[in-house]
Amino acid sequence: MQNPEKIRCDACPVMCYIAPGQTGACDRYANLGGRIVRSDPVTILSRTLEQGGRIVPFAEPAWDGEIIRPADAFVTGIGAGTT
Repeated sequence: MQNPEKIRCDACPVMCYIAPGQTGACDRYANLGGRIVRSDPVTILSRTLEQGGRIVPFAEPAWDGEIIRPADAFVTGIGAGTT
């Protein structure tokens, strides 16, 4: 019996070889029928609100509508190496 062929994901520098029905190291991309597909949903907050969806606050204090509070900003290099 022949093993199903793994396919290479090039979404990041790890370049995983993903077996059919499995996800890569990131758990974000999967091999579905020989195609790389994104396996986690992308949520757009504005669309969710427009459709009457509920947004759960992440942390306190209550959000004042600003995208980022300069005093709370902390810049890191996490994710800087991915595409």
